[in-house]
Order: sequence, then C-alpha cells, then structure tokens
Amino acid sequence: KGLSPERRTVVENNSRALKMMLKGNFLYAQSDAPGAFKLLRESLELAPDNPVIREALVTIVMASANNLREAGELEEAIYQYEMALKLRPAEFFALFYLVDLYMKTGRPDLAGSTIDSALAYYPDAALFLGLKGRYVASTTRDFAAATDLLRQAVVNAPWKPELWNDFALFANESGDTLTAIAAAREAEALEKDPFRNYSE
Repeated sequence: KGLSPERRTVVENNSRALKMMLKGNFLYAQSDAPGAFKLLRESLELAPDNPVIREALVTIVMASANNLREAGELEEAIYQYEMALKLRPAEFFALFYLVDLYMKTGRPDLAGSTIDSALAYYPDAALFLGLKGRYVASTTRDFAAATDLLRQAVVNAPWKPELWNDFALFANESGDTLTAIAAAREAEALEKDPFRNYSE
C-alpha cells in the first residue's frame, strides 16, 4: 500500500529472489552445486542490487573454482574466478589464484595486470608483494626489483618462511650475497620454529 508500481515490482522481485537464494543454499548444502549456482544466478538477475544474494553467489563460485583448480581443470577454474571478480572485484583469493593460473596457462600480461589490481586493493598484502616479486623475476629477470618487493613482503609478514626463501633467492641472483645468507638463515629458523615471537 502506498508503493509506486515500480517500487512494488522491486520489492516483489527481491522477495522472490531471496526465496530462490534460500532454495539455492539448500541445494548447495545437499552437494548440488550446479543447481545452487543456477538458482542464485537467476535470483541475482531478479535483484541485482541485493548484496546478500551477491555474497551467496560469490561463496559458491569461489568454492567451485577452488575445486576445479585442485582437480587440474585450469581453464574452467579461471572462468569461475573471473566470474567471482565480476561479482566482487576485490575478492582476495580470486585475484591471488588467477595470477598463478594465468602464468601456468601462458598469459603473463593478464597475470601482471591482475597483480597490479590486487596491489591497488591490498597495497600492504605480503602475499601479493611476494607474488609481484616472483612475477618480476620470472618475466623480466630484474632480480634487484624482485628483491625490493620481497624485502617489503617480509617486513609485512615476517613469519612466512616461503617469503624469506624467495627473498634469499632473488637477493642472491641480484648479487647481494650477505642479504641472501641472512634471509636464508631466517627462513631456516622459521621452518624449525614457526611460532617465533615477532612482537619486538
């Protein structure tokens, strides 16, 4: 009562969409991911501005993409991670895994632009700084630049031995032997004692 026809349509569509979303979530809980995805996509078409439906769809798409990546179905995984980014452009692990998959499938330009997008959203994220370092090292062989990126990464996440290992590798390749030795020792110490205290 009192609603314009346009507003009434929006309300009715949202109501229908939410019911479809609930049914889709039920199907997903019953391991019917394709059926859940179909319903959630249709519900988002009915209510494209509904954030609850969008989040539910992202959750299912990401779970499906992860399963495909682990099963080695790389092209389909790429397609679904890209879909997740259309729904939520700052989705952390869609950005992260796409970089790796683009590199594995011979698309370094897309990998580079994806890393840049990721760092625009998460400028201090050690995972993306480390990824950028590996990307720079593998595509340009600029080990000094890669070392600088890993230096930032280990400052932001000093508890990750894999970052220290990459830091050591790139420092060594760039001719900075002393830094390489120190970084390798830190990586080794972390692997022996992953719960070291970094509060100092």
